[in-house]
Amino acid sequence: MNKLLANLGDRDRRILRWALPVAALLLALIVGRHLVVERQLASGRLQLALEDIAWLQSQGDALAQRRCERVPLDTQGLARLAAQNGVQLADGPVSGPGGIRLDIAAVHGNRVLALVADVECRGGRIAELNLDTLDDSGSVKGILVVVPAVT
Repeated sequence: MNKLLANLGDRDRRILRWALPVAALLLALIVGRHLVVERQLASGRLQLALEDIAWLQSQGDALAQRRCERVPLDTQGLARLAAQNGVQLADGPVSGPGGIRLDIAAVHGNRVLALVADVECRGGRIAELNLDTLDDSGSVKGILVVVPAVT
């Protein structure tokens, strides 16, 4: 490295002395910008999660008042439960090795929570629940996988 610097002319050494700090500063700015963007994204995800948690907590009283009925959970039973709770099924329930899969849509997320409460009330276990909010009025669409109770 010293041999390379010794071979440089006076002008080239001056340019190199000025260019290295500028390049280091640019690199630090690029890394800093990346960290700020990542922090903003993480903050947005955290805010969304906190809103979801607050909404779920506010629904606790309504769900606690539900009465349980012991009805077996099968594909027809789940379809009836979904209809009773105002949840539309894109296709019929599909049985698989992981449980019964429902492609659901509802005009409000509360209807999905009511369906989940009814399923658990009947001894079913929710293996997966993925919901996407479609609009500001609370319409949701997603996937619900139910593992029926072992009888």
